[in-house]
Parts: sequence; structure tokens; C-alpha cells
Amino acid sequence: MSNTTTTFVGWTSSPDGRGTYDIILTCAVTTFLCCWTSVYPNIPGPNDGFWLALRDKLGLALLGLLGPDFIITLALGQKSSARRSVKKFHSAGYLSWTMTHAFFADMGGFVLHASDFESPIPLDAEQVFYLVQNGHINFPSTTKRDIDDRDKSDGLARFVSVCQALWFIVNLIARAVQGLCITTMEITTLSFVIILFGSAWCWKDKPSDVATAIPVHASVTLEEILSTAGPRARNPYYHTPLDFVSREETALELVWQYYNELARRILFSPFSRRVKTVPWDRIPGDSFLRMDLIFEFIGGVFVFLFGAVFFLSWNSEFPSATERLLWRMASIYMMTYSIVGSVWMWFSLSVFIPRSRAARNLEKSIVEESLPPHVLLRLHSRLQEQLDSRTQPLGKHAEIARQMTGYVMESKGVLAFFSKSHNISRDKDPRMAVPVGYLVFTSLLCGLYLVFRGYILVEDVVGLRSLPPSAYESVDWLVFLPHI
Repeated sequence: MSNTTTTFVGWTSSPDGRGTYDIILTCAVTTFLCCWTSVYPNIPGPNDGFWLALRDKLGLALLGLLGPDFIITLALGQKSSARRSVKKFHSAGYLSWTMTHAFFADMGGFVLHASDFESPIPLDAEQVFYLVQNGHINFPSTTKRDIDDRDKSDGLARFVSVCQALWFIVNLIARAVQGLCITTMEITTLSFVIILFGSAWCWKDKPSDVATAIPVHASVTLEEILSTAGPRARNPYYHTPLDFVSREETALELVWQYYNELARRILFSPFSRRVKTVPWDRIPGDSFLRMDLIFEFIGGVFVFLFGAVFFLSWNSEFPSATERLLWRMASIYMMTYSIVGSVWMWFSLSVFIPRSRAARNLEKSIVEESLPPHVLLRLHSRLQEQLDSRTQPLGKHAEIARQMTGYVMESKGVLAFFSKSHNISRDKDPRMAVPVGYLVFTSLLCGLYLVFRGYILVEDVVGLRSLPPSAYESVDWLVFLPHI
């Protein structure tokens, strides 16, 4: 039915049925539950009070509101890291190490105290394993129950969130079956619900709202730990003296921290709070960790579903033809971003970033060095070898082709500019330098994402000014009862 033959109505009260206020309230409550009760910040620093801890949770909630697909990526990375930790500890014979222990460690739950180092050092799960394996600390005697006692998450709130999300989905399905109008605000809320289920699964073993960490005491001095670790432990550190063990930044982490630092220089970042101490006194909760291949696939599915949900309003009635066109353009781009963005980040993590770091002679951490070459990096290396052997007689064209694949790190002109790295980190941490070519293309993707994402959120609100009458009809649940 075209807009010219559809009668639209404005604000509708709800004394006897569903009204505009009911639509807004239902979507607002569901979105709040998805963005607030489902996020799990890391442990704050020892000198952080209630408001700074609240600030960390608010930052994650705002990230979930801006881009729920970023939250599922964050959660999957943390779950993947915890899963790797459990495998390592179990293979070493420490069977009491659980997913809860691994999550607790990665959120800064264990802090190292050394007799020759004044500041306690927050340890991630990989660092705990390294110290235990090398006899520098005893295996933590903390039980899962001890950690659960520190967990202040509200189980009832989690249950209510899931129940509300399930009821929201059932209601939308019922409206679709009965041919009733589903507003764009409800479609957008559905996208939050999809991510809620994914993040709830990822973080089901992660403690929430833990206020303090558990101290572990080194049996040797920190100097001895570093001296036995080899030359890499003598490199300057930017987080903690144990950077040499597990320091590893993903492609998404690099550009995310770059944008946050840029926002701080302009005004402030609403999503991330800078760690101001060196060594760090906490592990930030907005760090995007590396995902294993199976979790990359799972993440791709969730991101694809998130992008696809907006197509459900493709043929919906809009107040104007322009708004419908813009919604369709936004839907197409959200899907395009989901696919192209995922492939781009995957390729950048496995090819561009490693090659950029190798060109700058950055030494790998122990964890990075233990990783097998990514399948994309192996394929890319073979492609470069073939390209090099086939294009040597082509001169200038050969260099351009190799430059486009990241093979040559030195060239002239525009290609040289894109092969360089840009570093705006406060302490000029060399590992936080971002390749310019990667930054430019990622910024283009994210800039368009913000534009179309912003339009979707605005249209959700302004579209309520004029809706088809069926938008205010309630579901007739008696229709679904079997007739006797």
C-alpha cells in the first residue's frame, strides 16, 4: 500500500489500548535493560571510588547504545581469552581453574605484589599462567565460590532482562502474524535484543560489579622475574612490567583507542576512561581482545543478524517517501558495514597490522610469538611471492601492486604516506601506532556508520509523529488459542 492511500495518525493516547506512550515505554525499558544490565565492566583501580566505577559501566552502556555490534565483539573477545586460559591451565594440570577464574583474572581480579616494587601490578590470565608456570607465584587458592561471593550482579535483573527480551520478541512475532504495523523503534529495539542474547551467553561466567582485587605475592623479586625472562623483558613498558608476556593489540583495539584519544584531545570520550598511572592500576574494560576462529565465526553471525534486522522495515509505511528511501539506504549500509567491516578487521588483524609492526621492528610478546601465522597471512604471503615473481619486469606497475598488498614498506608519494603509521597516544607507545592506510579506510567505514546509525535512531523518534492506525492496535491473543 502506498503512502498516498494510507491514513496516518499522530500521537495517540492509551486509555483503552496501545498508544504512542506504550510504544516508547516498552522500547525504552527493553533498550535500557539490553544496554545497562547486560554490560560487565572490569574491576576499578584501588583508588577509584563509586562514581568512577559507575563511569566505567556507563561508558560500556553508551557503547552498546551507539553500536551494539561493538559490544558483542568485545564480549566474544573476552570469552575467547577466558577459554584459552582454561585450556592452558587444564593442560598444565590445574583443573580447578574455571571460566570464572579466567574472566576474573582478565578483568584485573589478581594483582601482583613484589617486595622490590612498590605498586601492585594487575595481572591478566596469561600473566597469571606465566608466573605460575615459572614458579614465581603459587597457583591462586581462590575458589570459584570466593569469586562468586565478590560478584555483586543482580541475578533477578538478569532474569528480568531476558524475560523482557523474550516477551518483546514474542509480541513482535504475534504482531507480524496478525498483520499489525511494527514501528521502526521496535525494529531497532529488536536489534538490541539480538545482541543481548549474544552478550549474555558470552558473559554468563564473568563476575560483575566487583570492587576489589585479590593480592598474589611473588616468591621472588620483580627484578628476578624480569632477568629470567630474557631480553624482551628489558624493553620499556607502557602498561606494566609484564607487558612482555601478553601485550597484544587487535586491529579494532588500535583504532578504538585512537578514536578515544582523539575525542579526549577535542573534548572528552564518553566511552572510555584513560588509565593515568604507570604502571597501570587496572585493566580497562573496553579492550577488544583477540578472538579464536570459532568465535570470529560466531561474531560474524551476530553482527550479520544485527545488520539484517533493519530490512524488516523495508516495506513499512513511513510518513514520507524520503524517510523510506533514507531508511532503505541505512539498512543497506548497516548490512554492508557488517560484512565489509568484519572482513576488513579480520584482514587487517592478520595481515596489515603484523606487517606494519614487523616493519617497525617491534618485538612480539611471548603470547604473540606462540601464535601460529593466521591463515590469511599465509595466503597473503603466497600471493605476494607470486606477485613478486610475475611482475618484476613491469617496473613501476609492479611496485604499485606490491605496495597495495602491503609488501613494500618504503616508497614515494601517496603510497609512502599510506604505509606510514600515526601515533597520538599520550605516552607515544610504539605499539599504539596505527597504519595510516588502515586508519583512513576504517574511518570512512565508521564515519558512514555513524551517519546512518544516527539516522535510524532519529527516525525511530520522529517517525512516531505519523503512523498507520494498525500500529496502535493490540495483539489479539485469543486468536492463538486452539478452538474446541
